[in-house]
Amino acid sequence: MEKYSMQSNPSTNTEPWKKILYINQPYADNYTDSSFLKLLRKNEHIRRDSFLALAYQATITISLHLACICFFVVTFINLNNETWSAFYVLSSAAGLNFLGISTLSLALEKESALAFQLRPVLKSSILLMVMLFGLAPVLKTLTLDISSDSIWALTVLALLVNALFHDYSSAAHLRIVFPGSISTNAAIFASVLLASRLDSTLQVAALLSFSIVWFALFPLYQRYFRFVAPNACLIGSIILTITTSLMIASYVCPLAWCIAFLLCSSITTFVCPAALVYFRKYKNEISGPWDEARPKLSPSSPHSPTYPNSSS
Repeated sequence: MEKYSMQSNPSTNTEPWKKILYINQPYADNYTDSSFLKLLRKNEHIRRDSFLALAYQATITISLHLACICFFVVTFINLNNETWSAFYVLSSAAGLNFLGISTLSLALEKESALAFQLRPVLKSSILLMVMLFGLAPVLKTLTLDISSDSIWALTVLALLVNALFHDYSSAAHLRIVFPGSISTNAAIFASVLLASRLDSTLQVAALLSFSIVWFALFPLYQRYFRFVAPNACLIGSIILTITTSLMIASYVCPLAWCIAFLLCSSITTFVCPAALVYFRKYKNEISGPWDEARPKLSPSSPHSPTYPNSSS
């Protein structure tokens, strides 16, 4: 096998080697100049976040969403056991939605563009909630011919899809967008499955209304508060996690489920960021003139691309 030449210009060649692809030069195709590795760069595009920064982002994104999923399951169990009334769940959903709308309206009062985007979202959510009351009798009998074991299995699968495809972006921005459609649809599908196992149509409407606020509108409010009040968002995440764990332990499930939930939250909040920081030092990403040129738009002319290292 022919070896690559790392020597400088051979004595038989009078012309110096040039790093230009489409030109005939008196050098072999596999010739490599001695200056080839001078542009070698290692780990140029790797972020060096600290453990505290990663743990903070994991708390207000992943741990918070896991707590939201568990809190919704606890809500269903309390409704099914008639520990909570349907009116209580409906009032909680309406209060949470009103609090989020009021806060966003006050904060976005001077931002007409963002307020305009918020209007159709609220209109659609209110219209959907009204429709749920009319569809509640149909949804209640939707899965009568399906066994409860199949309903529980499908619900767990749908909630896993929701957790996997949820929008965990922690970028600080004012853009108000919905989470991924797959995640939201999976959560609503799980809500319909669980609601079909409730006894009254009012309970069905209450659970579905709560799921719309909890899985569609609440993430929207989360992303905004990460920007305007990150410390408040962190405190809210911790409070929700503690509240969910106490509800699991005291009201609906054995202590083992509470320990499992706290263990999962601890792993996502502390163990995973620590592992990322530890294993990142073994990262060895190299880049250099052998990489493909990436076009960059010139700031002065957004339609005229410039190519870095175009001579490579």
